[in-house]
Amino acid sequence: MRYLALAITTRKPKQGSLTGLNRAEKAAELRRCTRERAAEITRWLADQHLDDQVGEVVSDNVMNVIFMEATPEVKKRLIDAPNVMAVSVVDEFPVQLLRNS
Repeated sequence: MRYLALAITTRKPKQGSLTGLNRAEKAAELRRCTRERAAEITRWLADQHLDDQVGEVVSDNVMNVIFMEATPEVKKRLIDAPNVMAVSVVDEFPVQLLRNS
């Protein structure tokens, strides 16, 4: 099965949800939100019977971007997943997705 390296841009946290937080708290909340979005997308992929076409998923960052190895079919369908804004193929430079510990 041929996998593509994908960057999935998701919706940002609700406006105001970071208000009053210090830098460390903001980073923790952004990381939590990205992991939550990844879990939503993973559940959606399972509901769509596409989970067997997904490799590694990396979501431990403070950006609203999830990195995923997936088939071209998954890439095409991901734009319909909850909270997904854009799906891009990461092919300009080599990317190795590392497993979350």
